[in-house]
Amino acid sequence: VIDELLVVEGQSVAKGEPIAKLISIDAELRVEQAEATLAIREGELNRARAERDAAQVRFDNPVHLLVPLADAQSMLAKTKTELAKIPFLIAASEAQLKFAISSLEGKRAAGEGIARRIVQQAESDHAAARAGMEELQQRKPNLEREADALSSKVEALRKQHALLIEERRQLEEADAKVQSAIALRDEAKLQLRQAQLSLERNTVRSPMDGRILRLIA
Repeated sequence: VIDELLVVEGQSVAKGEPIAKLISIDAELRVEQAEATLAIREGELNRARAERDAAQVRFDNPVHLLVPLADAQSMLAKTKTELAKIPFLIAASEAQLKFAISSLEGKRAAGEGIARRIVQQAESDHAAARAGMEELQQRKPNLEREADALSSKVEALRKQHALLIEERRQLEEADAKVQSAIALRDEAKLQLRQAQLSLERNTVRSPMDGRILRLIA
């Protein structure tokens, strides 16, 4: 259906010159829809590229892995230091316990010549020294287990830093998303071009050079 005539009777026209427009509202809507879809696809592609760039940075400079590795190494060093102190603490505790035993035995041997309060203090010192000794003896195997666990954690983090398995997977996924977004963007471009061609066909053009002799309503 003709929407608008662009020529009048007696007018000279050149080949390819527009002479009439057909009703094109549907074709115009398809162009607008295709333009909107293309804009969406362009945005998705930009986001995919940003994610891929971020994944590339994490892969090239995995500083995020260095923090837990440094923390684990620090905890391991602290545990080893405490473990190294245990023999000396046990030796000091043994000496303290021996002194407490000797002091208690001496006071008990003195009998009634020593006040009961003094004997009770010696008994308290003896009990405290023995408890401290037992606590140190129990602490050593616990620290050894903790050191073994931290050593395993440090080794695992070192391997993770060296292999970058998760970072490599994220980079590959991000790159795949970019490729998919490019394909969708190109498809949207094609659909827009098709809609534009359809709209252009709503313009009737002169097939040859000539003159408009008569217009028929």
